[in-house]
Amino acid sequence: RHCSLSLSFIICISDSLLAMSNMSQNQDVSASDEASENSSLSQHTLTEQTHLTCPLCNRICASKTGLSSHVRAHLRREGTPQPTVSHNCNLCNKVFPSKAGLSHHQRQIHPKEYNYQRLEQLESVAAIRLRLRNLDWPAMQLDDWQLTFLEEARKNFSRVNKDCWNIKDLKQMVEDLITRNVDIHTAKSRLEEHAIAAFPHLWKASSRRLTHTEGPLTKKAERRAQYTHIQTLYHHRIKDAAKTVLDGNWQTAYRKTENPVPGFIPYWESIFTSPPVTDRRPIKPVLDIIPDLIEPIQPEEVTESLRSMHGSAPGLDRIRPANLRSMNPNILAGYYNLMLANSYVPNHLNTSRITFVPKVTEPREPSDFRPITVSSCILRCMHKIIAKRWVAHFPQDRNQFGFLERDGCFESTAVLHAVLRHSHSEVKDLALGIVDLSKAFDSVCHQSLIRSAAAFGAPVPLLNYLENTYSSASVSFNGTIIHPERGVRQGDPLSPLLFIMSLDEALNSIETVGFNTPSGQIKHIAYADDLLIFCNNSIELQSSLNSLTQSLRSSGLCINPDKSRSLCIRSSSKPSMTILESKSVSVSGMDLPPIDVDDQFQYLGIGFDWKGKVSADSKTQLIRMLEEVTRAPLKPQQRVSILRNFLIPRLIHKLVLSVIYKQTLKSMDQLVRAAVRKWLRLPKDTPTAFFHAAILDGGLGIPHFSTAVIFHRRARLERALSSRNPDIHWAVREPANLPSLRIASENPTILGTTIDNKTEIKETWSKFLYESHDGCGLKYSKQSPISHEWLKYPQKIAPRLYIRGIHLRAGILNTKVRKSRGGRCQNDLKCRGSCGHHESLSHVIQSCQVTNDARCQRHNFLVSALSKSLAKRGYKVLVEPRIPTNGTFIKPDLVIIKDRIAQVIDVTVTDESKMEFGHQIKIDKYGSEPNHTAIDNYLKQNGFNHDVLQHMPFVVNLRGLIYKKSLSHLHSCGLTNRDMSRLCLMTIVGSLKIYDVYMRGTNQYTHYRQRRHHHHPHQYSNTYHNNN
Repeated sequence: RHCSLSLSFIICISDSLLAMSNMSQNQDVSASDEASENSSLSQHTLTEQTHLTCPLCNRICASKTGLSSHVRAHLRREGTPQPTVSHNCNLCNKVFPSKAGLSHHQRQIHPKEYNYQRLEQLESVAAIRLRLRNLDWPAMQLDDWQLTFLEEARKNFSRVNKDCWNIKDLKQMVEDLITRNVDIHTAKSRLEEHAIAAFPHLWKASSRRLTHTEGPLTKKAERRAQYTHIQTLYHHRIKDAAKTVLDGNWQTAYRKTENPVPGFIPYWESIFTSPPVTDRRPIKPVLDIIPDLIEPIQPEEVTESLRSMHGSAPGLDRIRPANLRSMNPNILAGYYNLMLANSYVPNHLNTSRITFVPKVTEPREPSDFRPITVSSCILRCMHKIIAKRWVAHFPQDRNQFGFLERDGCFESTAVLHAVLRHSHSEVKDLALGIVDLSKAFDSVCHQSLIRSAAAFGAPVPLLNYLENTYSSASVSFNGTIIHPERGVRQGDPLSPLLFIMSLDEALNSIETVGFNTPSGQIKHIAYADDLLIFCNNSIELQSSLNSLTQSLRSSGLCINPDKSRSLCIRSSSKPSMTILESKSVSVSGMDLPPIDVDDQFQYLGIGFDWKGKVSADSKTQLIRMLEEVTRAPLKPQQRVSILRNFLIPRLIHKLVLSVIYKQTLKSMDQLVRAAVRKWLRLPKDTPTAFFHAAILDGGLGIPHFSTAVIFHRRARLERALSSRNPDIHWAVREPANLPSLRIASENPTILGTTIDNKTEIKETWSKFLYESHDGCGLKYSKQSPISHEWLKYPQKIAPRLYIRGIHLRAGILNTKVRKSRGGRCQNDLKCRGSCGHHESLSHVIQSCQVTNDARCQRHNFLVSALSKSLAKRGYKVLVEPRIPTNGTFIKPDLVIIKDRIAQVIDVTVTDESKMEFGHQIKIDKYGSEPNHTAIDNYLKQNGFNHDVLQHMPFVVNLRGLIYKKSLSHLHSCGLTNRDMSRLCLMTIVGSLKIYDVYMRGTNQYTHYRQRRHHHHPHQYSNTYHNNN
């Protein structure tokens, strides 16, 4: 009550003071209101008295201060308890009402003790931290960051219940660091011991087993060896198998390749043990410090990073991304935060293995290989997270296009083409240096990497972590552990970003003017270590190369004169023309070979000459690669997969960036369809839409060059036009790029239909497929995505079944009706079984009396497979129970019971267009009142207690497409996608057997029926499977 009374007093006082304040602000009266001054003054006096009146005793106070004192006196008289805080002296136990009184007492009575307490407070950790924070000392920031990481690691580990990776040791380590029970050196030692125990090195380098004995092989033995190698490679990694086939190396890839060139090991040992280079240049900041880079790592970032590492090779610990994805992401997040808190990577975890990848088809020298460092997936996942944070802050105006979140290939080739064409169209001098760096990734100085990281905004903890990572890094090579003192790890997600940062300073050290364009001066463009230097003449180019060479030398890099080129264009005003001048420039005393008029050079895989881009001979490349795929020892489904996922995308990249013609794209589509017809033995009149329609729409999903290339180019042009770099804007708008813009702006056509956008491609192909006679039965394909799993993942399907399944899917199996199309044959279209109907595919498989027994066999196989799958899910399954009704009986295929819910499942295989009709017929039959009651009574009489009886038919058409309602019902019953895909494939197998029975003729069919007489897979109808 007293508290509420005090609160009411305070509110009254506040209202009074607020009113007085508002009234005092309005006391100024204008000259025009002087006539009403007296009345206003009297009203003001009355208002003032009202607001200075005590609400309890109605006493009028003279001022606001007086009113406040008066109200406090009321509170004291009412006995309202005041909030009091006692301050005790710890020396004489006297109590003081205020802190100031206690301090005064101690200064006067206990001066020595008081001074000692103040000295202790001054030297306390909290006081020192406060002073350092005010001074902005880096050590203070480091301490704050370390505590932040440790607290986040504690939070991560607290969410882990399962003991994994000796998690208890990590938790104790975090607690000891937070409570300062251990110093940083002890923590690093414990972290190293934990890594050795938790991540042992299990990798053992094994030499490739020879597949043949010494001496020449016979053709049959060689083919067998080639087949074994390609199939093994395809099983382990499809990408490597596809590259081997498309490059034409499949013929000799099975041979032993250990130490393929002389001097291999000494050469790479000298590279890995190169002495370090000291980089003493001062740091030139490019970006301010980015605190986001050193934020604690979250479990969501770990999950996303592991998802993008699918298929990555394991390191020495043989831990794969799949192993890490199966764990709680808080374990990895806590471990990463613990490493960042200590700015330390355990040496055991920092040791990597090396695999050498050839850069050319037939390597002849040790330098023809690229060393790929395969570190632990644990470390790569962490570096991938840091790289993703960092790459978003990289400035877009540095003309570095490699390894960044931009379309670097398209932008850099567009700039190069625009510069060359601008020199010719505007008749301007141009000097171009095409620079190749010698072993750039293996030679860059570690000190330069740390300097560059600091220049691009890395905070101090991240710099310490990077310095420790590279100083303690080691690789396993030739059975020994080597500590490289130069180079970045090729294969580590953070290495490309650090490399282009270190190269940025060298590129921006070029002192010349550069080449003048409407967007400004362009000095250089770079895609990682592929450099292009632009100048106005050869003298400026020589000066630029000299300054670049000197700057690169500070980073441990050097230019390779043998692989570098120069190009000099001279202009003449009278007559107005440009001339290619064979003027050479030198690097370190060695001349760079000049480009001649008929020479070409490659930049990012795109051909250029001295006038710009050249037309790519993609058609010849397509013919060559299709021939390699045809000749290679591959299964038909493997050929189609390589074509769809690797061959066509490889060509699309070049076609989008190069000069293209629509007629070339059209002829390339024809070549692709001809190859697929050959591999799958398709007739010539197979609908074109069947090749290019999406798999979910019923087709084969093979990309269409004539539409894909145009829309890919349009999308990349739109992204380039939205760039903030003025050089990119100018390059894509340069008149030299108008043909490219024109082709991208024109809408392509599909069988005479104009396509406006990319989304219409699938719709148009599916429309033409469903309008064809053969593909009209696929119109319900989209409703059953699982029905296409066998075509998307056909690795375990026999080649013959794959080919014939596609024939059934496309509706191109040979029949009299199909052969009569186009007026080819109009004689005797009647069925060979003498049933009076036309011999169509639907009639042969679904209606003909000759194939009746084969249809029953297909039905029984589906019932058997479905019953076994449901029994595994805990259902009590009755197979074809004989249920009596009014004077007769019914036999539903399956009756399943679980959780007091009974379901009647009758299996039916229908024609393509009658799935909904077949579903409704089954419901009407078993859901009718007499049959429903009969089934209900039968179950109760046999002891199957249930509360609900449902009718759920299983409907699938002859091409293996499951009806959408049956699909959802099977999902609710717990069947997996694999189970339902197996049912689809069984339907296809059954339909093909029916077709084969018909084609063998009536005599053979009669013999077949006699052999199968009285042999029924479900002869015991009243039994059920119980998984209990």
